Amino acid sequence: MVQVGLGVLAASGATPTLWVLAPLMFLFFCGFNALEASQPSLVSRMAPAQVRGAALGSYNTLQSLGLFAGGALGGALVKWAGAPGLFAATATLTGLWLVLTWPLRPVGRNVGGGH
Repeated sequence: MVQVGLGVLAASGATPTLWVLAPLMFLFFCGFNALEASQPSLVSRMAPAQVRGAALGSYNTLQSLGLFAGGALGGALVKWAGAPGLFAATATLTGLWLVLTWPLRPVGRNVGGGH
């Protein structure tokens, strides 16, 4: 929803107001905070006990590299294609992510210790 709202703003060329940006940013950060907590938890649950530390370290390293690469590539894309190009690219990536992750099911935790 946030991606669509920002894309419409970028495509229209209108200057966004606080009353438009505030709800979009609120929605974005609600989702961001949920993912920020749930993704490391998911890595921790999925990794075997003997490699859990390495898995979390790899996750954190790749997350940091993604922050750098996303900022650098996003800035280059804005310079090359402008804000509408940036939002078209991120909307495409978001759609691809949705298609790839939609069929995935939650991983259950083995509570009883049995197999």
